Amino acid sequence: MAAVRALAVVRLMKVRRRGARRKRLGILHTASEPHAPSCSGSIRAFMRAAAGQGLDAVLLGKDAIQRVDELDGLLIRDLTSPRNHTYDFARAAEARGIPVLDDARSIVRCSDKVFLHHELTKAGLPTPRGVILTAADAVAAAIDALGLPLVLKLPEGAFSKGVYRVVSRAEAETKLFELMRRAPAVVAQEYLPTAFDWRIGVLAGEPLFACRYHMAPGHWQIVDHRHEAPCEGAVEPLALADAPVEAVALALEASARMGQGLYGADIKERGGRFYVIEVNDNPDIHDAFEASRPSDRVWSRIAGWFAERAIERAIPAAA
Repeated sequence: MAAVRALAVVRLMKVRRRGARRKRLGILHTASEPHAPSCSGSIRAFMRAAAGQGLDAVLLGKDAIQRVDELDGLLIRDLTSPRNHTYDFARAAEARGIPVLDDARSIVRCSDKVFLHHELTKAGLPTPRGVILTAADAVAAAIDALGLPLVLKLPEGAFSKGVYRVVSRAEAETKLFELMRRAPAVVAQEYLPTAFDWRIGVLAGEPLFACRYHMAPGHWQIVDHRHEAPCEGAVEPLALADAPVEAVALALEASARMGQGLYGADIKERGGRFYVIEVNDNPDIHDAFEASRPSDRVWSRIAGWFAERAIERAIPAAA
């Protein structure tokens, strides 16, 4: 395999010497989006890493889908959902054989907490005990099985939204009735309080970065939405080598159930045991946090993922 890639590099260099254009990598990013997975400064850092890999990075807005034809790769650094422009961009890139992060299948799978719960439990991975509830199910049975407090999750949710903790049967019944008006099924899980969640980044089946996401002050979630301005817990980046091997291994197993793209796996550590909470597509990557450890080379590795695939796509033309 190494020899094939070396030959591909030689061929690509010959194409460049004959005047072929450099490979172009599109970055889908909305600078004004407050919850963008990378800030503008971090996007610039990635663009520098891409240039170091021989890629010309160009920024794309949400209305520039027609420019996908010009690209050799697409990195989505916008809020992803099967219902918005990011999914359309991913599908457009895949239809043209253009490597893309995040791929459309990962966007669909990771956006559905019911699917996540089903896949992770089916795989036998350690997760909080839970059940899937529909309108025909009584929440009392979930409480009897899982106890109180109980966590109720809508299929779609992000940034700690769509996830609720209930502390009594009456509150659980009221909240479930409300949620069933918004979705056909809800995940009910046991409540596992921790001071932080591990976030392990994964790229193409390999660990990428490690952080501790601390709970918001005085709250049970990472983001506290009870006030007019959301309050977030501290993010504590660590070198991958300093992350628990059990957390990293569990993140890799869970991410593999979603695909071979770019993911952020949330892991809880309690009583010496590790539990996967969910796998996120489009994980946050910021220079000050997830990409801050030089030893992990986060941006360079993502750029390298695109450069390698750009070379593979160029082999027929070079030949």
